[in-house]
Amino acid sequence: MAPLRTIVALLAFAAPLAAWQATDPVLQRAVDHQKAHPTGDAAATFVQADYTGDLRTLPVGVFDSGVGGLTVLEALKTFDMHDNATGKSGADGVPDFANERFVYFGDQANMPYGNYGTVGKTDFLRELVLKDAAFLLGRRWRANATSEPRMDKPPVKAIVIACNTATAYGLDDVRAAAKAWGIPVLTVGVVEAGARGVAETRGNNTGAVAVLATNATCASNAYPKAIARLMPNAPAVFQRGSGTLAAGISGFRPRQSQTDMARAVAQAIAGQTALIVEAGTGTGKTFAYLVPALLWGGKVIVSTGTKNLQDQLFLRDIPVV
Repeated sequence: MAPLRTIVALLAFAAPLAAWQATDPVLQRAVDHQKAHPTGDAAATFVQADYTGDLRTLPVGVFDSGVGGLTVLEALKTFDMHDNATGKSGADGVPDFANERFVYFGDQANMPYGNYGTVGKTDFLRELVLKDAAFLLGRRWRANATSEPRMDKPPVKAIVIACNTATAYGLDDVRAAAKAWGIPVLTVGVVEAGARGVAETRGNNTGAVAVLATNATCASNAYPKAIARLMPNAPAVFQRGSGTLAAGISGFRPRQSQTDMARAVAQAIAGQTALIVEAGTGTGKTFAYLVPALLWGGKVIVSTGTKNLQDQLFLRDIPVV
């Protein structure tokens, strides 16, 4: 049981669970959907019987809207602040979760989560977070979009929401749903972890706290609220959201070659001139021509060499941009 205590120590503090109102349609749909499928035979459901016995051998679930949450998973796997033999505080040179298994889920089909709250789709965002949690709790999964569902994914005993936006808008929902479903699953989020980090390292520092996050996370005021709950004399919290494309792409890193190509395409469109670009793998060519093309505002024809690239553009890249 020490690993579960470690998750609590690392990522969460005892925040009061918001009272679930039966009139909340988002939560009600999630609760009713599970009750209608207790055997986990439908998407976003789990096998209710999996949570009636000893859960200690089950893995820990971690999810994010993309791959950025892998940094949280790596922190969990290397975390060492307890003695594994006694459970007492103090590193012993062995990662606290050395004997744990993890299941990671990145919802890249619906990324980026950070934009939904700012365009009036908060309920849709909350539904996504609840479905992410239900997926981790369940056994059902598909190898790809066209394959038949399989039922051999292990359920999880705890859920770590490794996404600021998902934590801000869905943590209380997941906790309330777990209570309504009657399952003893611990759920923690990174916002609480950040607030705890401020409280534990602040010392005599009287300065303010800066939060750099998505527009949706800032709009939720999740960080100021979490910090205020932990600290009687909470510091001033200043937030800055980013609405750039970079903020909407999980794991984005600026590449000069991509920027140069985008500028060249923009100049060619503005000047109605021809442009031939040869760029190697990893340049980020797709976004380099999509961004200036969409910013231009006119009609654009994109001719692809393969059906796979056409599907990538239509189903993923164009909606993201």
